[in-house]
Amino acid sequence: GSSSCSPKTGRGCSPRSRLSKPHPCSSRTANYRHAAKGCGLPVGRLQIIEAFWKHAQEHYRHEDGTPTGETDRIIQYALRPVRLLFADQPAKEFGPACLETVRNHMIEEGLARSVINQRIGVVKRMFRWAERKEMVPRGTFHNLATLEALKAGRSRARETAEVEPVSWENVAATLPYLPPSVRAMVQVQQLTGMRPGEVVTMRTVDIDRSESDWIYRPPQHKTKHRGIAREVPLLEKVQAILKPLIEQKTEFLFVPEGRIARAKRYTTTTYAQAIRRGAAAASAPERHEAILATIPADVRKFFEKQVRRLWKHMSPKRLARVIERIAKRKKLAPGPLVDKAVAALEKHVDKVPAWSPNQLRHAAATRIVNNSRLEDARVVLGHTDMRTTLRYVKPDLKRAIDAMRKLG
Repeated sequence: GSSSCSPKTGRGCSPRSRLSKPHPCSSRTANYRHAAKGCGLPVGRLQIIEAFWKHAQEHYRHEDGTPTGETDRIIQYALRPVRLLFADQPAKEFGPACLETVRNHMIEEGLARSVINQRIGVVKRMFRWAERKEMVPRGTFHNLATLEALKAGRSRARETAEVEPVSWENVAATLPYLPPSVRAMVQVQQLTGMRPGEVVTMRTVDIDRSESDWIYRPPQHKTKHRGIAREVPLLEKVQAILKPLIEQKTEFLFVPEGRIARAKRYTTTTYAQAIRRGAAAASAPERHEAILATIPADVRKFFEKQVRRLWKHMSPKRLARVIERIAKRKKLAPGPLVDKAVAALEKHVDKVPAWSPNQLRHAAATRIVNNSRLEDARVVLGHTDMRTTLRYVKPDLKRAIDAMRKLG
């Protein structure tokens, strides 16, 4: 990589150098390399990982030529421990035991079980591709497939809490604190259940307005590579939100504002960040009052303005720095003021917890599933598999009791 290549984060590194960077936090690398002895990838310039990466660059692309998020996951995360542990040994010896060593390495790094299963799946996919290209012996992928995915509660891997849908009360409390474009995106997603990526890329040219019920056909969506069309009905409430935006005659309907005003459109990341800032702003008044109540009334006026400025980026560290700076300027003892203010911040529970666009889709999907037939909900949400739609069906004890009553 270049001189700006960061071994810690991989930022500024070329794809090849990012693949070869050892994980900076791994104190167990030597132990795992010892365990990995006898396994590995072929020696030579054209190694399997580099060949698969070249394939991924061509394969995982949108129609406009831009790479999908899949390539970043392959380069930066999934294949790095394979390269780290098995870079110098022949691929024909890489079997289930070697793959399990990679997985154990991921467990020790503290990754969540679902993430580990996903990344091990990428490694298996790489060897399936290599077997098709006759770079490894026949049967290699079949052997690796015998390593089953980690099951919930039956491994040392960290478990994560299930993502819950955001409550409609929290959405309503956040809306007044969002920029107009973000507020419109949230309202459209709330009414349609679209994926975040489908919302941020909305353009006038992709909306068929020839009938009273508009139809939005996203240029890019999750199942397009399978040849499946995605059509989203836009009814009266959604149309009322979009009409003023269409009249602006911009390429994308939702134009960024504020710090990212130069961008052509929001991304899923900047969309999520704007929502988090809005939720923080909705909780700011109560948080500020809790903090300012710890400061003596006779000097509170010196701190109030600066503390209220922290609503976007409130943290114990930043709060302590602000209070220390003002206390020293006013010749006050900063220690007690800092301790009490930080304690109040850490005890305070935000009225509106942070939430994300995916939680909003989850909430909209749950409402759609509970108020329509499953097949209709599957089409509206853009699922190809009914099992995906069933994830949004929540147990309803009241309905179960009513059903049992009908049975007598």
